[in-house]
Amino acid sequence: MKDPRVNVVAVCDVDRVLVNATYKRAAELKAKAELTCADLTTLPLFADYREMFAKVGDRIDAVTVSTPDHRHYPAAMMAIQRGKHVYVEKPMARHTTECDAMIAAAAAAKRPIFVAYYRCSLPRFRLVAQLLADGVIGDVTGVTYRFAAPYHTQARQWRVDAATAGGGHFLDLGSHVLDLLDHLLGPLTD
Repeated sequence: MKDPRVNVVAVCDVDRVLVNATYKRAAELKAKAELTCADLTTLPLFADYREMFAKVGDRIDAVTVSTPDHRHYPAAMMAIQRGKHVYVEKPMARHTTECDAMIAAAAAAKRPIFVAYYRCSLPRFRLVAQLLADGVIGDVTGVTYRFAAPYHTQARQWRVDAATAGGGHFLDLGSHVLDLLDHLLGPLTD
């Protein structure tokens, strides 16, 4: 957030433990991100995005939706309907019906919606992309991927609950793999 035109105006999170931990590190985080707000601890804090939009929505230009997957759709749709730019964590939503509706709403509102696939920009994956581009690795004829040790704890079991997460670990974490493979090797073909 080095751009002086960018300013954090509110924080919304239902997890008060995480928010309190963030507030304790406010000065460090402000310096690291080069935020332009006076002090993170002075920002309005909300536990419900609907209340946030009602109270400070006129000061918000863009939002980041970083919630459990089942909340992506309603939060992003409310933001889009209020004319906000939206950056939503992956997976975009629980199923294509929600994704299609989000895309259509963003197009109708003439507002962008971005999905947070960032791994392609990590140094280790940029190196792999360069090695592929330079022909060092050679032709890739197959890929095997093994997800062997989920770090999720009991407190975060929403990730494997179909009603909440949609596709469980495959949708939540496997989407990173699919995005990375598409970036490195191109779209899937028959």
